[in-house]
Amino acid sequence: MRKKCGFFLAVAVLLLMAGYFCMCAVRAREDSGTGEGKTYVYAHEDGFGESAVTIYCDLTFVFEMHPLSSYLGVGRYESKDNALVLFTDDGQNHYTFRKESGKLIYDAERSSEIPSYCDISDGAVFE
Repeated sequence: MRKKCGFFLAVAVLLLMAGYFCMCAVRAREDSGTGEGKTYVYAHEDGFGESAVTIYCDLTFVFEMHPLSSYLGVGRYESKDNALVLFTDDGQNHYTFRKESGKLIYDAERSSEIPSYCDISDGAVFE
């Protein structure tokens, strides 16, 4: 009986921790107008989660591709004319977006390949 109670208690604690971390992520996106960073979100057409690009004033970024992906793109970005180019710290990937009316439009032809399960196709709009 004690083992069952301990197991259920451990599961309950893990669920509470997961909920806490999810709320922290939501708050970070809501605070994006504070000057700390700006987050652009793409809602997947399949209805399963969101992708997000957060750019910071110190020219760094975080690219969350998909809830199913363990990959988190981090690095530095360049903003030229109407383009935003993200370069990952590992030097292996880059992602290009067009800037239009306060939105980012993904440019697959000028970017590193994104896994198909991430569901980010050419022209995806991050708002």
